[in-house]
Amino acid sequence: MRATQISIFILFCFSICGFAQSGKLFTVDKELSSSMVNKVTQDSKGNIWIATEDGLNYYDGAKFLTFKHKKEDKSSIKSNYVLSVFNDSQNNLFIGYVNGLQQYDYASGKFTDIPLLSAQNNKPLDAHIHIIYERKNGDILIGTAGHGMFLLKRNSKQAKQVVLRSIPSFFITTIQEDNNRQSLDWN
Repeated sequence: MRATQISIFILFCFSICGFAQSGKLFTVDKELSSSMVNKVTQDSKGNIWIATEDGLNYYDGAKFLTFKHKKEDKSSIKSNYVLSVFNDSQNNLFIGYVNGLQQYDYASGKFTDIPLLSAQNNKPLDAHIHIIYERKNGDILIGTAGHGMFLLKRNSKQAKQVVLRSIPSFFITTIQEDNNRQSLDWN
């Protein structure tokens, strides 16, 4: 055999013997509560959390568990319409809904409300949570549709609305932090 033929033969053998990752398609028929997926995140334990328009789905690599709102249970998810899910560097899982924010307690398996307080009068707001982002200093920023941004300080149990003078919109769908470590331009 010539060198070209040997190269093609070796390439052919490797393509047949090569290993590829296999995928699995999850559907609403068996696993997911809805095909309308808003966000997906992986926690530090390797579990997958999926925010859908009909519940919060949890996948541990072997089986699915779906969390749904139960009117009589204050520790259930706040709404079946889940917009966002975020796992921070301290392994705190935050879930954003069309009507507020919660944190999941891994030890008890319960969801706890995190009040979103208005900057004007400290009254709780029911905001659509579109994005949850952790700053380099550990603070959590929460972007909403219609109520702007909220700041959740590390170890706090409530988030305070912040007014950004440099951003005229109250519709926040994405947040990024640059390398300029100066404080934000807010009241």
